[in-house]
Amino acid sequence: MNTSTGTLQAAAEFSNQSNALRPNQVVRVLLTSQSEQTGFWIPQSAVMQDLMMQFIYVISDEGLAERREVEVLSRDGNQVFIESGVSEGEQVITDGLVRVRPNVPVVVQ
Repeated sequence: MNTSTGTLQAAAEFSNQSNALRPNQVVRVLLTSQSEQTGFWIPQSAVMQDLMMQFIYVISDEGLAERREVEVLSRDGNQVFIESGVSEGEQVITDGLVRVRPNVPVVVQ
């Protein structure tokens, strides 16, 4: 992917019996995926890293910060896709992370 132009060079083979496409012609293509992956898109700012792993903090049922290991599988702008480490309905801490520590009460503002 060329980040300055937002373009991608690709090759494809298909029937062109009507000669609608010519050699070296530029086309716009929409690619879709039907991936079986399940997971969550979260803000990239929520992901921290130490020497061993990437992790996020979620707010536990008791209102405490809980550290969870994650693996970033994909990135899109300011969002990252993670497959594990958070469940549907859990709150991910995305701001003020330098002050967050495991098992410390979290105040949502």
